Amino acid sequence: MARAGIEASESLAKSAFKETGYGNVKDKTVKNLFSTKNIYDSIKDLKTVGVISEDRQKKIIEIAHPMGIICAIN
Repeated sequence: MARAGIEASESLAKSAFKETGYGNVKDKTVKNLFSTKNIYDSIKDLKTVGVISEDRQKKIIEIAHPMGIICAIN
């Protein structure tokens, strides 16, 4: 999905600008690249679903699950 977002970042920026009239294509392209490549690169090696940590002494198990959009930049 990240690769598809990277490849489509400029065309998505053009579509968003055409639809809303807000901002500019260059900045929207940068935003799209950030929200795909940089975010993916920062989490690709992390476990992001299921049991992500367990502390048997404290009897704590952390379980991650998808929550939807966590960040949006206009």
